Amino acid sequence: MFKATTNSSNRQNLKFLADEKNYFWCTYWIIISKDINEIVGGIMIKGTPNDNGEVVIGYYTLFEHQGNDFMTEAIRYSKNWLLNQVNVIYVIVDKEKDNIASHRILEKIGTDMYKETEELFFWGFSTSKP
Repeated sequence: MFKATTNSSNRQNLKFLADEKNYFWCTYWIIISKDINEIVGGIMIKGTPNDNGEVVIGYYTLFEHQGNDFMTEAIRYSKNWLLNQVNVIYVIVDKEKDNIASHRILEKIGTDMYKETEELFFWGFSTSKP
């Protein structure tokens, strides 16, 4: 249903220059629908796993492609792939409290909301969950 290509932002390029061997952990994945051959969204890996084995990702779906399950599939594949990487035990997603559509995606794929701040909910997957 989709394919991904990598890219990196300027801030992430700076991280890459400082630590080439960890470039992967500062990448931005463009999600392209194979069916319509269009960019439908993106996923960001926000840095190397911390000492607890946590890696944080972010994502977005372009407005005209929301509600078509593109991101549900992309997040499911991404979290499974990330959880099979060395030193990754948890995949964390932080989303604004008013982003109801993203909350539904995360609930649909079995994510647990485990923390909240004034503005954000924090969701997590672990290697112990199917």
